[in-house]
Amino acid sequence: MNIPMGMQEIAGKELSEEATGDIISFMDAGKTGYFCITTEGKSGIEDGLLVVELGSVIGAHYEYLAFGKEYVAGEALKRVLNSLLAEKGIYDSYTLTSQQLELLKIFNENLLLLEKIPLRSLEGLIPPAFSPQFESQELAAKPQAREDILQKHGLTEIKVDDYAEIKAQLNSAVEHPSSAAKVAGEVDRYLNAPAEKPKAQPAASPPVASQAEPLEDLEKLNAQAEKLRKLLLKGK
Repeated sequence: MNIPMGMQEIAGKELSEEATGDIISFMDAGKTGYFCITTEGKSGIEDGLLVVELGSVIGAHYEYLAFGKEYVAGEALKRVLNSLLAEKGIYDSYTLTSQQLELLKIFNENLLLLEKIPLRSLEGLIPPAFSPQFESQELAAKPQAREDILQKHGLTEIKVDDYAEIKAQLNSAVEHPSSAAKVAGEVDRYLNAPAEKPKAQPAASPPVASQAEPLEDLEKLNAQAEKLRKLLLKGK
């Protein structure tokens, strides 16, 4: 974003019931400028921006720094108004000249609402209490880290070179033992292959599972099988 500095009116004030009152007073006075609201959620810092022109809200921006996720305009406005009621946070306010506001609009067109929201309408949009649902949605949409996925399926990084131990881990980790058995069967066939078989030739890929088997399990099994093949190639 490219936001003009403007003249600061409020600096680093802690969020409280006064936050909503300060915005209402700013708008009621017909001022032009913006409010910056920084809150601390369960997953990290969140930044909100509320842009006001002559007493009406005209734009908004909201960012979840922990998730690298941003919202603008209407979706951002809902989150900004909710953040005013957060337990931890601070806010600042700045006034802008008409020229500075025009620059803000030019360089941040995506922040602008389709229609201006006057004070009487904004008051009806402010929620009665803080809602954690917005942050919960970001948590639900966050991609799982590799370590989280392995832990979910009872797997860990393979750090052993014993076939029996690895095979036992595969059989006990997945919900569908038949899938693990398929992988183990392929490994067995590789071990019993004729001696003249070129050492560099990999074993056949595990059979594709039926639609009923979870794709996540199969992806993890394929990864484990690949590690098995590399270990076995060293010892063959």
